[in-house]
Amino acid sequence: MYFDDSGRTDAPTSLDFMASSPFAHIAYTLDLTVIDLNWRHARLTGVPREAAIGHKLFDVFPPNPHLPEVDVRPAVAASLDRMVASREPDTMEIFQHDLPAASGCSFIERYWQITHSPIFQGPEDSGKIIGALQTTRDVTQEIIRPRITAAKQRAATMGGQLGFFELDYETDEVDVSEEFEILHGYGPGEAGRHVSAYYRRVHEKDRGRTITLIEELRTAPSRTQESNQYRAVWPDGTVRWLSARMELVRGSGEHSKLTGIVVDVTDLHQTEEELRAAIEARDLLLAEVNHRVKNSLQLVTSILNMEAAQAARGGEAGVDRLRDAAARVRTIAAVHGTLYHGDDVRFVDLATSIGTLCQNLAEASGAQERGISLDVSADDIRVATDRAIPLALIVNEVVTNAFKHAFPNQRRGTLQVTLRRSGSDRLILEIEDNGTGGSHSGSERRTVTTGGFGRRLVETLGRQLDAEMRSDHDGTGTRVRFDLPVRSQEGTDGSAERHLAREIPRRYPQTVLGTTCGCGARSPIRKLDQANFVCAL
Repeated sequence: MYFDDSGRTDAPTSLDFMASSPFAHIAYTLDLTVIDLNWRHARLTGVPREAAIGHKLFDVFPPNPHLPEVDVRPAVAASLDRMVASREPDTMEIFQHDLPAASGCSFIERYWQITHSPIFQGPEDSGKIIGALQTTRDVTQEIIRPRITAAKQRAATMGGQLGFFELDYETDEVDVSEEFEILHGYGPGEAGRHVSAYYRRVHEKDRGRTITLIEELRTAPSRTQESNQYRAVWPDGTVRWLSARMELVRGSGEHSKLTGIVVDVTDLHQTEEELRAAIEARDLLLAEVNHRVKNSLQLVTSILNMEAAQAARGGEAGVDRLRDAAARVRTIAAVHGTLYHGDDVRFVDLATSIGTLCQNLAEASGAQERGISLDVSADDIRVATDRAIPLALIVNEVVTNAFKHAFPNQRRGTLQVTLRRSGSDRLILEIEDNGTGGSHSGSERRTVTTGGFGRRLVETLGRQLDAEMRSDHDGTGTRVRFDLPVRSQEGTDGSAERHLAREIPRRYPQTVLGTTCGCGARSPIRKLDQANFVCAL
């Protein structure tokens, strides 16, 4: 464009077109003195025409003093030089040049793209360039909006551990977000752009399946969606579970890209594993309880069969024997009852179980009314259920016998039951009374100490427990002592077993074994219990 230099005062200049132009324009001389600007430019910048004409460009639009590094003045000068040299318009790269706020105390961030077109004095082919017409475009939103979107994505990826990717099937190059790199154990830019770098980080058991799926999508119809879950192995050995959701986008010429997201689901996967292990542990414990109940019922059957045989020969004593059998069944049931009050059905708290049993036996025998005191002292000892039942039956036999026969003829006395540790691997059970002892001649008194069904039952149960039994009698009473081993999984403090019972199903759900006990039943027992399993018969 040019100024008409014909000398006619009524001849319009070429700058008159700015008033009707749909773009924002400002004209200035080569020394940056403002000649004119249109209303669109005034509205865009907030600077009216009369405040700009005759003033230097950067006096009207000063640089932001707080950002000296974004001073655009050298770039504007360079653009004008190129324009003059080429006599053609010159478009600058997008740049930042902030505008003063209305208050004058701060600046507003703004981005621009401008084109300098030469203003000629005279015809364009021969006229002298005397200034530039700047066409101004505000691109602030084009710059800021992607930043906001990227910030939102970063916030989402950081909060949700979410990464983005886009695979170009033609080049096998992949564009990824920084979070995608982090999820695969890479630093920013460390992996490069080829997809093979990310394949190398996929767990070897998941790699083949993952690559096959991505390759199959290469020839799939556009907009095909797939999902995949795999493990990423970091250089330090860390394993993260990742879930990918992807979609094929096919462009012109069959050029296709695979785009999608990857989210870290490690915590969710661990929660699912813990839930699965908990369900498995529940099923195993139910099977364990059922098996132990089956063993206990077999024990009950054996006791009743033995009692029936005795009753058939006992005449009037048959009723008493059946009552004794019922008491033994109740003892077994009481031990099972304690299982459901603890946090591990594999073990029984003997202090609670034996104490409750002895108290019940005392009440059933009318010990308080007869003047017989009961003293139970038990350490904090836990044993496996299949050992607690025979031990409880032994206590039932000996204590019942003492209540029945140690204190005849309204004799008062004391019955002491003691369960204590002996070293780290033995338990001592002692039952002592100050009754008639060995001087008593009643045949029933001899059921535990000298013969009869009770004696045989106690001896059988003692052998099952690998217990050493000793019975002492004197004129002042009777003491029966059982010395039995403690297994490695049993102890005096249940905390370790409770910890293992919780942790083993969670950490090692694969250590489930099958163990067959002596009665031929198949029981799913964890590795922890395998050496500890003994059938009740």
